[in-house]
Amino acid sequence: MMSFLTRSDVLASLAIGYLATAHYLRHHRQKQKHHRYNYSANLSAITLDHAQQIQLYLFELEFPFIAQKALEFALFRTYGIPSISSLLMHTKQLSTKAHSSKRMTDTSILMLEVIKNPPGSKRATEALARTNFLHGLYGGKISNEDLLYTLSLFLLEPIRWINRHEWRGLTEVEVAAMGLFWMKVGEGMKIDYSVLPGAKSGWKDGLQFTRELEKWSDEYEERNMVPAESNKETADHTTALLLYAVPDAFKDAGRKVVSALMDSHLRKAMLYVEPTFANRWCLQSWVDWVAGRPIPGDEGEMYFPQGFKSSHMGPAFLAGKGLAQAEKDEEQIQIIMRGDATIST
Repeated sequence: MMSFLTRSDVLASLAIGYLATAHYLRHHRQKQKHHRYNYSANLSAITLDHAQQIQLYLFELEFPFIAQKALEFALFRTYGIPSISSLLMHTKQLSTKAHSSKRMTDTSILMLEVIKNPPGSKRATEALARTNFLHGLYGGKISNEDLLYTLSLFLLEPIRWINRHEWRGLTEVEVAAMGLFWMKVGEGMKIDYSVLPGAKSGWKDGLQFTRELEKWSDEYEERNMVPAESNKETADHTTALLLYAVPDAFKDAGRKVVSALMDSHLRKAMLYVEPTFANRWCLQSWVDWVAGRPIPGDEGEMYFPQGFKSSHMGPAFLAGKGLAQAEKDEEQIQIIMRGDATIST
């Protein structure tokens, strides 16, 4: 007697087929990329152009969701340092919902302009010059160590999150590429690397730079990530922003989910409560469909619905200011961020 497949059999076959196809295509794509950027035997030969392309491929195609969340959390993690959080509260840039939303948007735009555009391009250097201008307004109040720590998180958090949560870890070539990219960004921001062992003699490759920066960053965090009311205030404002689309009835649960994403050191520094086991392991993605999100233009001109210029990023009263200074800065950044630059140039 002829037997027929049940609906469950068909669904199971389709699921297995999908997983097998996804597995093959992912590894095939990975091999193709590694063949194109074949630096395994000589990490020091990676150019800045290729470093940017490798990182962009990882962030936009290979691990887009985790990479985005890692970058968001990198910014959030800086608020666990009292010298950073207290300055943000003092400048009023996180004192209201509108200010905190605007600051996160500005920071994201400037960072993505640098990440997504070719090194040395007008858009990348303009964004970096604008960042320098905004930081320069608080000259003496932002320490070099705080800048270096923030830079370290934009490099290290994506590496950690991808290695911890994704279907594969990063290769040495990929880590070296990311290390070179962010090293050059730091140079463009005029960050002093003298606290790192390789600063005097130079780093042989981006992998060595990454490892040295990670060691320094961990030690800096151990010394400086301590409980402070300003940490909690900045965290509360940012958490409220992250939970904007969550219905009021679920916001308390959402705050516990955010707390669960923190390690114990960061959680203590932000004066957050240790989550229960149930809260730590609950699912969170389902809340996204519960409430609608605003469309471009709903907030007037605040978020530039007609398009933006890097020169207008930052507090509204600084829009269009500092252009002459930024133009001079761009010229220096273009020299640093040459596409053919390597770890030694």
